[in-house]
Order: sequence, then structure tokens, then C-alpha cells
Amino acid sequence: MEDDIQAALNYLKSHSEVNPDRIGVTGFCLGGGLTFLTACKFSDRIAAAAAFYGMVLDDWIEKVTDITVPIYLFFGGADPFISVDRIQQIESRFQQLDKACKLKIYPDANHGFFCNERSSYHPESAADAWQELLQFFDRHLHETGCI
Repeated sequence: MEDDIQAALNYLKSHSEVNPDRIGVTGFCLGGGLTFLTACKFSDRIAAAAAFYGMVLDDWIEKVTDITVPIYLFFGGADPFISVDRIQQIESRFQQLDKACKLKIYPDANHGFFCNERSSYHPESAADAWQELLQFFDRHLHETGCI
């Protein structure tokens, strides 16, 4: 996975229309977990990360020490796959290290709340999360009128 992530970042950085210093990463479910991993392993190659209901492995929680970019984590409070205890463990790790992490839990949302093709789709949470994501990336990736 790490080789694939690095290859994707190299590909993006090779394009003249991409500012190599303003790359943001986001993902959902498995992609959310990989977004978290990218922040842990490749903070020096990205500018911001936003993960949606991603599974976070124990060793990735340990690697929070290596995160140096702004990160925003979105979770559903009714997610059967990622417990509130796990979310609190992730948040506590950032707090222990005195590292900034924006984290939002949608209490009534389930896993996959953002996907309108799933029965777990939660339109209010998805709409709010979309606006939050756009504002987050605008704040951290914006440069001379381009995102």
C-alpha cells in the first residue's frame, strides 16, 4: 500500500498543473484509513488530509507522532465498525502528543453515511461533512485563487 501511495503522490507531483506543495488527500472507508496512513507516512509530501470513517490500525495510532499536516477525521457515532471508544483512542493519541486534529462525530450517522447509494446514507451528515471538507481544504490548500 505504501508503495502505491508513494507512486500516486509521485504521479501527481509530476504534473505541471499540480502545485506539488498543495496536495490534499481524502478517502472514505478503506480510503479513509489509507488517508490516515498517508498522513502518518507521507506528511512531508502532502499539505492536508481528511479521512472519512477510516479504520485506523494500532500501529498507525503509534505513528501519529509523524503527522505534521492538518488532519480532519469524520466518523459516524452509530458506526458498528468503528466504535466511539476507538475514536476516543485516536483523539487521545493526538492530545497526548499535543498535535492538532480536527475530529467530527455525527451521532446519528452510520458507517458509509456519505454514500448516497447505501442504506446507511445520512443526508444531513453528508451535507455538513461536504461543507466542512471544502472549507478545510480551502483553508489548507488554497493558493492564488486555486484549490
